[in-house]
Amino acid sequence: MKYIDQFGETGVTGSDRKHLGEAFGLAVAKDGSILLLDSGRNRLLRLDEDLRYVDQFGESGVIGSDREHLDGARGVAVAKDGSILISDYNNFRLIRLSED
Repeated sequence: MKYIDQFGETGVTGSDRKHLGEAFGLAVAKDGSILLLDSGRNRLLRLDEDLRYVDQFGESGVIGSDREHLDGARGVAVAKDGSILISDYNNFRLIRLSED
C-alpha cells in the first residue's frame, strides 16, 4: 500500500472544516461520499471522494440531546435504503438520518 492523501492535520485538533477532534468511525454512503464520525467534536462529517468537506450533522464542539446534536457518538453505518445510522453513545440512542 502507498499513502495517497489525508483529511485533517496530523497532531492538530480542531473543530473547523479541516480538522478533527477524535475520528471514531467511518462509512461510505450510497452516493460514494465518505461519512466520518468526529466523536470529539460531536459531529458527523460528509466528505467527497477527494476528502473535501461537503457538509455535516451536529454542531462542532456542542454537546446536545436534541434532534440536531450528538454527545459522544461511537459508530456510523449506512442501511440498505441509504439512510445513515449513528450510535449516539452518551444520549443512549440510535439516530437515523436521510442521506440528503
